[in-house]
Amino acid sequence: MKALELARKEARKNILCSIAKYMCQTCRMFRSNLDPEDVAKICGLVASLCNLYCEKPSKACMSALEALQEGNERDYIARCNTAVTLCVGGGEPVKEKAKTYLT
Repeated sequence: MKALELARKEARKNILCSIAKYMCQTCRMFRSNLDPEDVAKICGLVASLCNLYCEKPSKACMSALEALQEGNERDYIARCNTAVTLCVGGGEPVKEKAKTYLT
């Protein structure tokens, strides 16, 4: 029974991490089409999902969220890229675009 419970917990971890990664990647890919409030909500949810199993990426994601809420897109991108590199299989860093949605 213990082995089955451990397998279920590991599956849960993998599923939640996969959902968080997908949300993060999708948000980062389409961030110029989203309002800053949308991105902030998604980042907050991703950080809370990651916090269950991955403390370092979660803290970096929350740090990116703080930069976004302060209106500092350069720091947001840098911190978001840091969170992604801390997350195993998180994806490629976001490249800065000439046009941004933040003023």
